[in-house]
Amino acid sequence: KELYDGDIVRYPDAYMNCGEDGDWEEIVSVGEIKWDEEEALYYVTNRQSIDMASFWEAIDEVEVIGNRFDHPHLLKGDDTE
Repeated sequence: KELYDGDIVRYPDAYMNCGEDGDWEEIVSVGEIKWDEEEALYYVTNRQSIDMASFWEAIDEVEVIGNRFDHPHLLKGDDTE
């Protein structure tokens, strides 16, 4: 799957349930693919718990839903990098 800097993607993630059981719950996150010049790698923003190795392993479950140039509204609420 080809991904480009600025692509907005929907991907499987998880977060810690702060309820009584404290289990991890599967969620779907929306983030942006970005290039890190210093590390010379691509990463995705707005991750709750998924690390980048797991993100790339699950690439078949990642869906490109737009890009930051044509659809910046898809990133509303994405304030993490």
